[in-house]
Amino acid sequence: YSAVMRMALGRLPLMKGASLFARTILEETFNATQKARSLQLGSLHDHRAHPTWLKSIPGIFSYVSVDGHTLYTTCSRAGRPHQVWQHSMGQNSSQKDVLLFEETNSRATVVIALTRDAKYVTINSNTRTSSEVWLVDVATLPSMPTLVRRREELVEYYMDHAHDRFYVLTNLGVDAEYKVMVGETAFPNHWHPFFEPRNGYVLQDLELFKDSVALYGLQNLVPIVLVLNPCEPDRDPLILSDDGACHTHRTDQAEGPSNLKMERLSVISKDGTTVPVTLMYRRDLIRSGAPSPVLV
Repeated sequence: YSAVMRMALGRLPLMKGASLFARTILEETFNATQKARSLQLGSLHDHRAHPTWLKSIPGIFSYVSVDGHTLYTTCSRAGRPHQVWQHSMGQNSSQKDVLLFEETNSRATVVIALTRDAKYVTINSNTRTSSEVWLVDVATLPSMPTLVRRREELVEYYMDHAHDRFYVLTNLGVDAEYKVMVGETAFPNHWHPFFEPRNGYVLQDLELFKDSVALYGLQNLVPIVLVLNPCEPDRDPLILSDDGACHTHRTDQAEGPSNLKMERLSVISKDGTTVPVTLMYRRDLIRSGAPSPVLV
């Protein structure tokens, strides 16, 4: 078959202060819709010396590394990511990596991710119409994953963890619209409502920060960002819309912070590609030729 090799090199620290790191090689095939990576684990004791490669893992799809452990997914012969393996830093070369999870559903694709607070690894088994999440507690590795909620047709859910609780973006419910629910750390499968959109908002994704929860979505096909306070979920969130207005959830009137403005620009990258850029800044900021610090 016809294939092209693209190498992406980069260090991936496996533990703070450790000398072990990872190098990734990304291999893309012309006749496959999925990407396959080869992961190489190496040791570098002196920054002036060449690394010593300890292990090479071919054919992986995704991986995360935390607290001295690397979890990675491998693909079936059909190119479907279906297994999750765990490798521990410093383990004997004769020791085999531990198989933590295997998806037998031929319609499901497995992807792993590290939660925002790095306390859990989520194993996401997704089909076109359903999803199932398994949790791995980083503090107890190499423990086996635990199932959050068994797969149900036409029900999808995605999880992250911060602020000592789980946030769940799901379409569970009669209306089948995406909403945000939360579950306590000790009971990740017991969810209660956190935020349900109104006024025609359609939620698509969420991202957790130290003091806020950002929800990405659309209103009348216009991209919006809703910012919520995790300590006050009943308080109307701040809405940042594509038209530059900042307002609250309860109304389309500009009742939010009137000193903020959002603007959509287009810039040209080095390779000539047009890239959309969204800027949010104080209205009293005078845009001139003078440098203005930007948080990206």
